[in-house]
Amino acid sequence: MLITHTPKMQRSLRLLAFLLVTSVASLVSPVAQAQEALWEQHLTPNELVPNQLAPVATGNVSVERAIRIVRRETGGRVLAASAGKRQGSPGVNVRTLLDGERVTTFFVHADGRLQKR
Repeated sequence: MLITHTPKMQRSLRLLAFLLVTSVASLVSPVAQAQEALWEQHLTPNELVPNQLAPVATGNVSVERAIRIVRRETGGRVLAASAGKRQGSPGVNVRTLLDGERVTTFFVHADGRLQKR
């Protein structure tokens, strides 16, 4: 048995599909906006208090956050990153390829400050 749809029925089905997609998108949108806000603040889920969008004051920068800070500030390609200390101050050493030819090491302090080594 072949089911054919009249033009009016086809328009109604398209409208129904559109409404379904937009309603699902409106449900997903707040979640996407919250995730975007976290990336803009350079936070990882590990740095959040459960059920809140607020950073936990750990006193130390994570390797992932340090990588994001260096990428944002330099536009370079991160080659390696590891926790370390500089003059007794904890932080993260990040080796970066700049302009596709120079390798530079940056130190990201615990408070997020970036310093060229």
